Amino acid sequence: MPSPESVRPQAPSHDDEGQQERSYTVLGTVLLGILLVVVILMFWRTCDTAGQGDEDQGGGGVISDVSRGMDTLDGGVAIWVKPGESVDGVLSRNGLSDAPYTDLGDGTYVVSIGEQDASAVIERLKDDEALYDAGFLFFEESEE
Repeated sequence: MPSPESVRPQAPSHDDEGQQERSYTVLGTVLLGILLVVVILMFWRTCDTAGQGDEDQGGGGVISDVSRGMDTLDGGVAIWVKPGESVDGVLSRNGLSDAPYTDLGDGTYVVSIGEQDASAVIERLKDDEALYDAGFLFFEESEE
């Protein structure tokens, strides 16, 4: 049996230190790889949802800023419905349950109001919590 003086604690060898450094390198590489995959998936999802909106467009209407001097179109108004809300419910609450409407996509609708005063209808609709906004329809005469 060896004497207690002859048993000395051994200092870590060079191989143990190298192995520990390699462990940290492998751990860092794995974490970097996971982070890279997460970032790629986030961008992929963003690109995927951005492309879906183009398929839902009606194709005919354009919503833009109105320049001065354009005339309003009588007989219709535009409304912007919040997500999760029903356009039929909005129209019903505001006395327009029988009014025909056109879906332009992304919660935007053009509602036919017939002979009703557009200003009065818009003011009534603007108070509805299910809408972002309501507004006039404008037209620009083409010079052909």
